[in-house]
Amino acid sequence: MVGLILTVAILWWADFGKIYRNILSFDYVLVIEACLLQVITIILLNIQWYTISIQMGEKIPFKRILNINMAGTFTESITPSVKAGGELAKIIMLKNEIGLSGSKATAIVGVQKVVSFISFLALNLISIFWFLTTTNIDKPYITRIIIISFIALILIFGFIIIIMVYPNIINFLLKIISMKDERKQKVSENISKFSNSFRSAIKDKKLLISQLLLSLVIWEFFAIKAYFIAKGLNLDIGFISISVITYLTYMVGMLPLLPGGAGTFEGSMMLFLIPLGVSSDKGMSLAIVFRFVTFWFVFITSALYLGIRYIYNIIKKVKYTKYST
Repeated sequence: MVGLILTVAILWWADFGKIYRNILSFDYVLVIEACLLQVITIILLNIQWYTISIQMGEKIPFKRILNINMAGTFTESITPSVKAGGELAKIIMLKNEIGLSGSKATAIVGVQKVVSFISFLALNLISIFWFLTTTNIDKPYITRIIIISFIALILIFGFIIIIMVYPNIINFLLKIISMKDERKQKVSENISKFSNSFRSAIKDKKLLISQLLLSLVIWEFFAIKAYFIAKGLNLDIGFISISVITYLTYMVGMLPLLPGGAGTFEGSMMLFLIPLGVSSDKGMSLAIVFRFVTFWFVFITSALYLGIRYIYNIIKKVKYTKYST
């Protein structure tokens, strides 16, 4: 329903002629700067993965972390949001390419996701309070979209935490699922190992605090990119306002509606900007450029990275075969 409302909103309010002219008049130097900030964001995310793996006793080379994250980014870009597809790809690669156990690989991915989620929920709680108390919202459904999206994320996060911390719930479900006893036993053992690794990690206050702070910095970079783009469109909007809109937009975009949150993201950003006095065409222009920097640029970069790496490995394999015969 949320996705349908936002898609209709795009088609109803958007003046595509004005949007086209806005994008043509955009200061493209700022787009390049925003893309460079996105590269820094990617590096920071990989640093986070690298430090989490070290703090959990697995020193994985940074280059291999980068390979795994690029593959995960590509996967999550073509699957519905909440990044489920990308995280599964990362777990599989940590297991198959690095040689980690399934439980340890899942724990590393789980810790990164949890610290990112906690910082994101905190930012959204502040953003919701600011947005609802300082803006004049004349469309009640905007408030409903925000509240429903936040509740949905809380439920998703709560479900993830329950599974991670209380493996007995999964073990109970296994009893009523039709599956061979040997298979059930193996799944139960892996879940218990994963839960132990995860609980041990989150009990490490140094790990938790340092990673929460790093997650806040990473999320802050998204607001900075949005601010750069807003200035490129000559929007008279402050940094706090654009930060709030950015986090609320990502909150709605994270709901698993369409691949990469397509349509939902653009529509929600446009809707949330209207109460701040931004016209629908300017709001949509901002959403499109911001989306290019944070989604399409990242998608293209990950695709090129994986493609070049694939070609390099083929050439390397051919040379090895040639010299070994």
